[in-house]
Amino acid sequence: MPVSRPYFPTPKPIAEAFAADLSAIGIRANLQTKDWAAYLDDRNKEPGFQSFMLGWTGDYGDPDNFYYAHFGPGATQDLGNWKNDQVIQLLEEGRKNPDEAQRQQTYAQVDKLLYDEAVRIPIVHSQPLLAQRNTISGWEPSPLGSEDFTRVEKQ
Repeated sequence: MPVSRPYFPTPKPIAEAFAADLSAIGIRANLQTKDWAAYLDDRNKEPGFQSFMLGWTGDYGDPDNFYYAHFGPGATQDLGNWKNDQVIQLLEEGRKNPDEAQRQQTYAQVDKLLYDEAVRIPIVHSQPLLAQRNTISGWEPSPLGSEDFTRVEKQ
């Protein structure tokens, strides 16, 4: 990745560590990069990159926001045209089902299918850094990274 993100703050040394780990098991990696727009475009082209680093920051704390966006209909472009009809069916079920326990079971099935097929390899989950001065009140950090400052006051 040619840009820094919360989940990959220093992409080059992280990619070098990936390459070293792959080398240890006999896989030679040739690290390449492009400017950000070309990098994003190339990941979807043939031959393009054989693998690439990319991340995601969720908009809301629901499995749908992580699974559907990456593995639902229309997301196959990012996955080398990988498609699994069972995953898509389960994602559609999870989206529509209001029962939390049933949704947990559905998304557990999705997780197992994705794990078994190793479509993507999760590397890290980042926590945004937050800080507050002791002269500020009314701010409650959001677990989703969407900060609401409407009740913030200076003491």
